Amino acid sequence: MLRLSQEKGIDVAALRAETGVSESVTYLNNARVSPFPRPVLHAVEEALEREYREGWKDGQADTIMTNARVAVAELISAAPEEISILQSASYGINVIVNGLCWHKGDNVIIPDVAYRSVAQALMRLRDEQEIELRAVATKDLLLDSAQIIASVDERTRLVVVDHLPVFCGVPQPINEIGKRLADTKALYAVNATQSVGQLPIDVKELRCDFLFGTSRKWLRGPRGLGFLYVNQPLIAKLRPTNMGYPAGKWIDFDEFEIASDIDRLHLGDYPYALLVGLTESVRYAQRIGIENIAERNRRLGEQCRQALSQVRGLQLYDSTQGLTGTVPFNFPGVDARDTVKGLLMNGIATCVINEADALLGLRRLHQLHVVRASFHYFNSENDVEHLARALTVIGSRS
Repeated sequence: MLRLSQEKGIDVAALRAETGVSESVTYLNNARVSPFPRPVLHAVEEALEREYREGWKDGQADTIMTNARVAVAELISAAPEEISILQSASYGINVIVNGLCWHKGDNVIIPDVAYRSVAQALMRLRDEQEIELRAVATKDLLLDSAQIIASVDERTRLVVVDHLPVFCGVPQPINEIGKRLADTKALYAVNATQSVGQLPIDVKELRCDFLFGTSRKWLRGPRGLGFLYVNQPLIAKLRPTNMGYPAGKWIDFDEFEIASDIDRLHLGDYPYALLVGLTESVRYAQRIGIENIAERNRRLGEQCRQALSQVRGLQLYDSTQGLTGTVPFNFPGVDARDTVKGLLMNGIATCVINEADALLGLRRLHQLHVVRASFHYFNSENDVEHLARALTVIGSRS
């Protein structure tokens, strides 16, 4: 059972005990895939066991889908009717881009730390629909909301901002951007892929029109699931990119009807056992407390940056603005892929972020690759020390 310490907010020992991978490796790759906690694993297993023992019952799929949408909605302070369950966050940005009605000369604004899926979906739109794509530069990897607004004009249709960039731990001022955009005609979308599950999110406070995220990272849910929030008045205006049940209703040979609610964005069957796992992963995070998780990850990130600043020759890239457990670094002149391999030989799992993952952002750092270590609440201070010691040895051999 999950136990919380009243003194510190999080019982790290209990959480590590419910995380199997932490027993065999120092796992610092949570920004890519965070391992299931045991209750999520059990929820998926029990759902599969029920189907094995009892078969499939009428209405069961609708109940599971509803539960997942309710859980995600509560997590981000939305209504369940505004939540679409999709296969990934990348699918979410494509639903937005391909579902809106565009006109030649419209423009879209992104920051220079945007993730590849966001940029590529909009680049194709630019090329096919003659839309202008504008990138706003960050300073020390942090957006200035005033610069975003200065880039908006009467033809700006959409602004898309990554809450947390894929390669660093610098939260962007999404609340302030939302407040400023409320006085314009531009739609506002937030990429919460790297923040949902570790930072508080309230779509009403953000004043965003869209928000998309994933299950497999900081929520510690199953792979192959994501979600998209759509502000209620916009749902009926999004054109479904695919048709079938339940997005449409077949009325006659010459007539069909597109669903007016969020089901217009759904299609076909779903991995329902994994949806049960997604629901449990949200409930698990809520039991710990998102504020507690945010504070724990902030402290781990701070300790990591302090420790790595003492490693001779190591370059940190977000030491000024980094406020979460995602920490990017390199040894100048050393291929980041070799550093990741060296860490793995020391039992530490990290990953490489390539230029193609966030091209404009990494070019701003003048790097083709960086190493990304990403700490989550079940990680310990010993994990920070293990990483620093290993890097010290690797650096001495470089």
